[in-house]
Amino acid sequence: WSLPGSPFAVPDGATPAAAFARGPRIPGARFWDLDLWSEAEAAPVTPHNLPTRAQFAQAMRACGLLERDGLPVVVYDQFGVFSSPRLWFTLRHFGLEDVAVLDGGLPAWLDAGYPVEDDALGVPLGAHASNDDDDDPAADGGGVQAAAQTASRQWRLADVRAWLEADAATREKLVDARPAPRFDGAVPDPRGLKTGHVPGSVNLPFTALLVQQSEEHKSSAASTASSSGGGPWRAATLASEDAIREAFAAVGVAPGDRVALTCGSGLTAATLALGLHRIGGSLDDVALYDGSWAEYGAQPDTPVATRAADGPPPK
Repeated sequence: WSLPGSPFAVPDGATPAAAFARGPRIPGARFWDLDLWSEAEAAPVTPHNLPTRAQFAQAMRACGLLERDGLPVVVYDQFGVFSSPRLWFTLRHFGLEDVAVLDGGLPAWLDAGYPVEDDALGVPLGAHASNDDDDDPAADGGGVQAAAQTASRQWRLADVRAWLEADAATREKLVDARPAPRFDGAVPDPRGLKTGHVPGSVNLPFTALLVQQSEEHKSSAASTASSSGGGPWRAATLASEDAIREAFAAVGVAPGDRVALTCGSGLTAATLALGLHRIGGSLDDVALYDGSWAEYGAQPDTPVATRAADGPPPK
């Protein structure tokens, strides 16, 4: 997935599917379309909902994962660590256990000199299925582990409203992965929505869990970055366990705490989920608000806070 108007955009404006199809890509890779396989009816204004069981079955089949049931799965994206954690979260939600994120993504693979496919595909492998919700997941012979779904891992708008009414002393932390200026309400929302954050939530930008490449490395890779996107976060990797633990501690979260995660559209919040997993947290304790600010900020009656109203961030 790419975000137009940000460092995480395909420089020539191509869609992620088109960028994958033309290459370069890791040999044998398949393309998973996060927007295509997304439950639209539950939250039509949000782009990155978890898929329905039927959509998940279609995606697994289209990407050739049903016949690999039980084998390891590695996910990557074209920038570094950006959209791949969202796919990791999706696969884990549906019961796949042996799923890894390629640290540094495709740029790190390219920089290491590993082989790639750069011949153009007419249709990206894995992107030829529809998002119709009429397949029977049971027809896939049990490859889709629907029984492993955990409903608490997916929050809707109603869950956020209930959280706002809950006792602040006992409810889970709501952690927002957006950049601080957007959380603070100091800059316009890129989707034209109201600005600020859910009252009572805390801010941990997803980039706080990433490590940029060294200046020397970034300089040597500048020409590649200009054509592949990612800006300063091209080939970024997940931070060390100590750094991740410190980042969460700064907002009052420790491994094992119940948390709910949000962001702009339900994508980068998954990087926080990956970070919690990295330091020993359980996904059973993590909920992700699919709609995130794309949904919450579009409602006329949802309360909003800004940094000026909250006071300074926690030390």
